[in-house]
Amino acid sequence: MEQAFELADRWQGQATLSSAQQSALAAAGAFQTLADTRSAQAAINSLSGQAHASGNAVLFNALDYQTRLLNNRIDDASEQGRFGFWLESGQLRGSLDQDGYLGNRYRNTLTALGVDSDFGQPGLRLGIAWTHTQLDATYDDTGGNSQNSLQGIMLYGRYAVTPAWYWQGNLSYQHGRDKLQRLVLLDEAAPVSSSARTDSWQAALQSGYRWTLQEDYRIEPYLGWRETGLQTGSFSDSGSAFGLQGDGDSYRRSVGYGGLNLSARQDWSAGWWSMLSLYGEYQYAFSNPSMDVSARWSGFGSGQQSFTIPGMQLDRRSQWFGARVDLVQSARARLFLRADRHVADRGDEKVLRGGVDVMF
Repeated sequence: MEQAFELADRWQGQATLSSAQQSALAAAGAFQTLADTRSAQAAINSLSGQAHASGNAVLFNALDYQTRLLNNRIDDASEQGRFGFWLESGQLRGSLDQDGYLGNRYRNTLTALGVDSDFGQPGLRLGIAWTHTQLDATYDDTGGNSQNSLQGIMLYGRYAVTPAWYWQGNLSYQHGRDKLQRLVLLDEAAPVSSSARTDSWQAALQSGYRWTLQEDYRIEPYLGWRETGLQTGSFSDSGSAFGLQGDGDSYRRSVGYGGLNLSARQDWSAGWWSMLSLYGEYQYAFSNPSMDVSARWSGFGSGQQSFTIPGMQLDRRSQWFGARVDLVQSARARLFLRADRHVADRGDEKVLRGGVDVMF
């Protein structure tokens, strides 16, 4: 801000100014005539563009949903038919709050459609899925709101080394465009908008061991590792004379996790059976970057130095808990309904989703 105001002071001594310079000079003058410190602080918060950094944190946090989506399909590769397809849809609601940063509330609606096969190998399951994610967020104070529609593709697989011991993994990619609308407070509230490309990827590997007790009860401990990356494109605010302009940034996070799944099966008649499953999981981020954004005031000329918009950090430690109910016709299809809860210091998430698996 100081750098921009120093340039504005120099412009005042020039005989002629462009329309863009005149607008930037007027905006700087409006800031300097604010009535009190409280108004100045509100203006600085609105100009800072912290919603851009908070939006990146929302997207990064929501990517964990992909791995849990996969688990619904390949939960039991040894019992699948040779070919199959599946459809799942659900919604995640969450929040992120960290002292000194712009808090937010968000809703993640995800739909996925996949096909897979055992390729003639017992215990093997390899597949591909298409995903569509609609991520909507609202930010505190003048942070406004954002929307991001992402299209993705996911490759996944599972192999049962023995009937009890398995390995599974996935590799996914999502592309979207994040659109942000917010307010800038100077002499009046002015709407500002921007958009930026987002590209994200995720790779996960998990191994577990399943003990079967009396045929109908299962205990399954598991361990896994997940790598997540996010690349954001540049953005330029439209509607503000300050002209906040951001560079593209990249972030990467490494997470190890372990959990325990408990299941109980009930057989009915005519090949129908049901299952109730409960699980708990602990995860720890070994690398956990701050979601900072590099930016500058383009309204005051291309010579302006870049500065950093501080971004929040996701929780290094957190826990997942959940329950799942399956209704299965052993020869054809499986219906399921699942509820999950993500518990973390800086914001919880709640998920409700359901789907169908069809086997041939």
